[in-house]
Amino acid sequence: MKVSYLALFLFLIAHKVIGQTKVDSIPFVAYWQNGDSYNFKVTKLKQQWQDDKLIKNDSATFQANFTVLDSSETGYRIKWAYDIDWSKFSFADSSTSELIKNIAKDMVMEATYKTDEVGQYRGLENFEEIKNKMLNIFDKISEHFEKSGKMPPEQSKKMNQALLKLFSSKELIEQMVAEDILLFHSPFGIIYPVRDTLLYTGEMQNPFGNTPIPARISMFTDDLDLDNSFCVISQITTINPTDAKKYLLALLPQLGIPANEIKKMAQTSTLDISDKKHFEYWYNPGVPYFIEASKQAILHLGEEKLKRIDITRIQYND
Repeated sequence: MKVSYLALFLFLIAHKVIGQTKVDSIPFVAYWQNGDSYNFKVTKLKQQWQDDKLIKNDSATFQANFTVLDSSETGYRIKWAYDIDWSKFSFADSSTSELIKNIAKDMVMEATYKTDEVGQYRGLENFEEIKNKMLNIFDKISEHFEKSGKMPPEQSKKMNQALLKLFSSKELIEQMVAEDILLFHSPFGIIYPVRDTLLYTGEMQNPFGNTPIPARISMFTDDLDLDNSFCVISQITTINPTDAKKYLLALLPQLGIPANEIKKMAQTSTLDISDKKHFEYWYNPGVPYFIEASKQAILHLGEEKLKRIDITRIQYND
């Protein structure tokens, strides 16, 4: 791909004097070529505690491939494909196993999308295909529950209508199926300071609604190897507990909790959410060796204490 003026600008301002070895910042710019292909191992961990007792501890590992389909002065077309061996998954009963076999062919195994010239994610190309696959999955799940007697037909119909409305949102579908892609591309287009910490106000996804929560974001470089164009970068995102509590309390009436109970909860409830990301990248050409994203939420609601940790790891696997 030809280097655009924006990419060149990002590179030049990272150096106070052209050719000097002392670097003050690292510009994350993609230098991919047509046909570039990289394999990764993706690991997902989900843990949940209730009153300090571990009640959920799930994990899954699968393979993913990143391939550059096209490059130009204005951006890239990328294919991100998963390779999941369903035979390695075990289920509690034969009914669930049969359900998984029926929906496996509709699982979103491949996404094509575009980035800008520096590698920032711009959007899915095969959105309609992905949306239809996801709706087919939920149709089969509701049909399975109907046949097993776990869900009345009327309830199943209402659920499908709600899902159809829900999946009309491209942004929501991208959050669901492009989570790993968004993580992969999140460093691009940013100039990271080598010795200082970059602090700014951003947003965190709201677990209680569509309105993002204001967040404080800090970024810093942990390690830099100029000879191999390799760096280690950390990003920490936190939200003001007061803001988090405000969004939480706004949700409670929708759950049917009486006003007097909400008033009591407001006095003692707290919510702490943090998001930590660790990036190890060859910043030229723009390929990760290892990424870890860890989201933690601790909720005190009345007398209950809930804690949840979601971890995603992407490991270079060529």
